[in-house]
Amino acid sequence: MKKTIIAAAIAASVAAPAFAEVSISGMMNPEWVKEGSDYDLSDSANNSTAAGPGTGVNTDLVFQSSEDLGNGLKAGVKYHIFHDHANSQVADLSASLSGDFGTIIAGRFEPFSESTMDAWANIDASHDLDLEDNDNAIGRQQMAAAYVSPSINGLTVAVASVTVDGDGNGNTDLSEATEMFAKYTNGALTVMASNTAVDQGNEITSFGGGYKMGDLEVRVMSRQSDDGAGASADSLFYGAKYTMGANTIAAGVMDKDAADSDSNIISFSHALSKNTNVYVVQKNNDAGIGDNQTAVGMAVKF
Repeated sequence: MKKTIIAAAIAASVAAPAFAEVSISGMMNPEWVKEGSDYDLSDSANNSTAAGPGTGVNTDLVFQSSEDLGNGLKAGVKYHIFHDHANSQVADLSASLSGDFGTIIAGRFEPFSESTMDAWANIDASHDLDLEDNDNAIGRQQMAAAYVSPSINGLTVAVASVTVDGDGNGNTDLSEATEMFAKYTNGALTVMASNTAVDQGNEITSFGGGYKMGDLEVRVMSRQSDDGAGASADSLFYGAKYTMGANTIAAGVMDKDAADSDSNIISFSHALSKNTNVYVVQKNNDAGIGDNQTAVGMAVKF
């Protein structure tokens, strides 16, 4: 009798469908930003809307699921929503198929020129005060597709095609953007480059690199951006951060040639745990591109 029950249990477990693995992660980040002499929520120098940056709570909530399809194939989905002061929206909404050949992604997600290259300048602890340069960036679009190769001796390459809203107002005059990206990692060294070309004329070319020496990390990134109408917005970022136990100090400079001006930032953060840290950040802008800003906040990840 016992053998019959055991055999039936094994048969039931084998016949049962395989469920996809689901994970939930995110971040809660209350942050106070003082601009100049008061708490001002607007800062055009930071490439933001009238709703930010400023005092408020930033949140991220990410749902991810993966399923083993057999034969080395895996399917996955990502659903990312965020709240950034007065702005709440879906960020990433994508499906992927991966295997020994690499990964194919389709849906809504940031292009590599923004998610990897521009984000390289986010060396400080603040959510809102950063040196990320988004001039002429195409941002997330409603439909994109990308192929990312497997790493071959540290080298990864990717290509993407993005359907771009022609005038930025949600109208239907769409065009195509083609993106190429490459990244090479060898121990402490990272080197990467990307080129994004839009049919309407916008083109963004970025080069970046970094090196880690124990607790010290240095980064640099050059970005050339052309809006197709003769206006360029070139920038150069360089920065470093150093970790001493639970404390991290970071500093960076963004030099924008078009405005003949720069911004610099210095950050101090203290890790209360692996997922929780408190910080203070000071950002200084050259005259004419925005007031100096100070941010104090706490970030809790889960």
